[in-house]
Amino acid sequence: ERNSLKRRILMKAMAKALGLPAGSDELALFQARADLFLVDSERNKDIKVRFGVGTHDLARSDSSGLFAGVLHLTPWTLATAPEWVRYTAELPSGDPRRFEGQVKVVAPGTLGTPRTPGDLGVISDIDDTIKVTVVRDRKEMLKNTFLRPFTAVTGMSAAYNTWARAGATFHYVSGSPWPLYPHLVRFMDES
Repeated sequence: ERNSLKRRILMKAMAKALGLPAGSDELALFQARADLFLVDSERNKDIKVRFGVGTHDLARSDSSGLFAGVLHLTPWTLATAPEWVRYTAELPSGDPRRFEGQVKVVAPGTLGTPRTPGDLGVISDIDDTIKVTVVRDRKEMLKNTFLRPFTAVTGMSAAYNTWARAGATFHYVSGSPWPLYPHLVRFMDES
């Protein structure tokens, strides 16, 4: 649990091993980014997701706390579909946590052979494509992931923003661990 003694001891031991001084910017970044790596996996939980206008049951969470499923959403025609559809997890009564996000609706066929800039679909990695990670140097990769502010790869933000203004749709893939997801999304939103 977030405030457990084990968790606090482990975080202090890792900070000490890394030589992070109390009150330093590096320590604050490390604590924020390492925090989600130290969570109790919620295995065998029933998951319901409110997606668009309906609630959908998904398979139980696996041993790592992750779940997967396919949702077939058909309440809209392409003419009436919103650009973005919000989703939220439906949690048991009394659970104060909130899990939500959004998914971009992409019309069928728009990711084939581009006819206009708006038909362009960009599939992009994150590490060392839009964010400096230095994945081939483990020590630098760990520092760039846990101890330093994320840095954009020179020129990529401008290129992606130009393509976005032309109507391109972006899809991101990454080998980064799931606990870094909120930090990566924040970085991409700010870049």
